Amino acid sequence: MTRKTLTVLLGLAVVAVFTHFVFSPFYDSMVDSGPIWNVLNWFIAAGILISIVVSARARRTDQSEEPLLCVAVALGILFCWNWFNELVVGDEVGTVRAIAWVVVNTLFVVIAGRTSIKLWKP
Repeated sequence: MTRKTLTVLLGLAVVAVFTHFVFSPFYDSMVDSGPIWNVLNWFIAAGILISIVVSARARRTDQSEEPLLCVAVALGILFCWNWFNELVVGDEVGTVRAIAWVVVNTLFVVIAGRTSIKLWKP
């Protein structure tokens, strides 16, 4: 897979998560958004992994990338904790897990969006 293709796919995942996260309150009463999140979670997982790899590779030459790498790893840990719990227990989300999803979705858009922009540049 070429770098530009990966960039476009990551960017599309960012746009999809952002759009669904921000606008789902308007259509949650008409459409169950759970199945949509179940699909988006796979793209979020891939996007976090890509962000970690890209940040780790960039950190080799530029130490200023370390904060991004640390935040991407923390995001990955929080995402896995929440997602694996959802896969085992089900869609019943308590307050702490609901807040964790807000943090995950927000940070994903920021971190993966920045990674996508970084990959786009030559």
